[in-house]
Amino acid sequence: MTEVSFEGIAGPSHSFGGLALGDFASMASAGRKSHPRAAAKQCIYKIRLLLQNGVPVVILPPHERPALWFLRSLGYQGTDQEVLQSVVRSAAWLVPIIYSSSGMWCANSATVVPSADSTDGRCHVIVANLAANFHRSLEPPFVFEILQKILPASAGFAVQPNIPGDVNLWDEGAANHVRLSQDGAGLHLFVHGRNAGQNVAKLIRDPGRDHVLPRQTNEASLAVARLAKLPLERLVLGQQNQAAIDQGVFHNDVSCMSIGTTLIVHDQAFHEWAGLRQELDRRVTGLGLGPLQVIEVAGHEMSLAEAVRTYFFNSQLVAAPDDRLLMLCPACCRESGQAKTALDKMHSTLGSRLTTEFVDLSESLANGGGPACLRLRVAMTHEQLRAIPRAFVAHQALLDRLEAAVERFYREDLVLEDLKDPEFARECFSALDEMARLLGYDAIYSFQR
Repeated sequence: MTEVSFEGIAGPSHSFGGLALGDFASMASAGRKSHPRAAAKQCIYKIRLLLQNGVPVVILPPHERPALWFLRSLGYQGTDQEVLQSVVRSAAWLVPIIYSSSGMWCANSATVVPSADSTDGRCHVIVANLAANFHRSLEPPFVFEILQKILPASAGFAVQPNIPGDVNLWDEGAANHVRLSQDGAGLHLFVHGRNAGQNVAKLIRDPGRDHVLPRQTNEASLAVARLAKLPLERLVLGQQNQAAIDQGVFHNDVSCMSIGTTLIVHDQAFHEWAGLRQELDRRVTGLGLGPLQVIEVAGHEMSLAEAVRTYFFNSQLVAAPDDRLLMLCPACCRESGQAKTALDKMHSTLGSRLTTEFVDLSESLANGGGPACLRLRVAMTHEQLRAIPRAFVAHQALLDRLEAAVERFYREDLVLEDLKDPEFARECFSALDEMARLLGYDAIYSFQR
C-alpha cells in the first residue's frame, strides 16, 4: 500500500466571503482583501515539499467559478455578462457564493476506504454532499467527474456520487474520518457532531445559550461506510464534543490528526473521550494492527481556542518512503508557545523519525483551511498507483509551469466588489482554461464545451 496525496489549489477567485458558519477564521475574514496569486503559490510550495520528500501527489483542478451554470439552473438567462449583471441587481448575496474557491479544501471532497479494507476488494471513494453550506453544496458533481477521470474502475477504484443532502445526512468527507493502519488493512473512525432525527431547531438554540449546528450526522457516516463496503469490525463511530464545536472546531481535523496507528488528539475533541479511546485501543489490538499509540494534548497544554487559532491539529502528517514522518505545520505555530508544547510532546513520542516543516498558508488559513484541509489521503496498492494516468501525477516541472500560469493569470489583490465586474469572470475563465490544460484535463468546464 502507498498513500497518494490528492492536493487542492486555490482558484483565481479566491476571496473572503465569510460564507462558512461556525468557521471562526472564515467569518472573521469576511470582506477583507484577498490575494489569489499568493494563495495559489502557497499551495504549490506545499506540494513541492511533498514531492521533495518522495510523496506521490495528484493535483485536483480548481472548480469552475464563477458558477454561471448554477445561476442558469435558477432561471437566469442571456450571455455571461447579462447573467452576472442580472444577479448583481436582483440577488447580490449570491455573488460571493458563485465565486467561492472552497473546492481547494479537498479533504472535504470525499471519504476513502482502500481495497484492503472493503469486503469487495475495491478502493471506494464516496463523494461528500457538503450540504451544510450553500457555497460548498455546489461542489459534488464536479468532484465526482474529476475523480472518475483520475481513478479508473478497471484498476479496482469505485468512485461513487454523494448521498442525498438532507439535514439528517450532512456529510463533510474525510475531514471527519480517521483511518488507523499499518501497511495493510485498517480501522476507520467516523466522527459525527449530532445524531440524525434530532430536532435541528432545538440544537441551534437552547434556552440561554447559542450553539453551532454540527455539520456531520451519524447516519451520514453509516451510509458512507455501507456504500464503501466497510465491514462492521473495521468501523468505529465517535462523536465530537459540542463544546469544541461551539469554540470553532467545525471539523474533527481541527482537533485531531493521525499517522499509521498513532492518534494525536486534543483531550476535549470528543464526547465521552475515555470510552472512545478504550474502544479504539481494543479494536486496533483485536485486528492485529499493533498497539494504538495516543498522543493526547491536554487543555492546560493547549486550549481549544489556540488549537483553532493556529490549526496545529490540521498539520499534514505523511510517511516518506525512507520511513521518516513529515509534518507540514502552519507557520503561525512557530510563534505559539502552546503549539510548541504540543509539538515537543509529539517529538518526544515519535522520536527522530519526525521531521517538521513550517509552511505559510496564511491565505488558506484566513478562510478556515490549513495544510490537511488542502489534501485528500488516498491509500492504494502500487498497481493502482501505476494505473492512474501519468498526466495527473505531479512533478516539479509541472509545478514550475503552474506557478508561471498563476503569475500570469491570477490577480495579486481581490475585494468582493471586484466579483461584480463581468471582466473579472472572463479573467477567471482564462486562468482556469490554462490551469486545466497544464494539469492534463480536457474540457472539464462548461465554458470549454
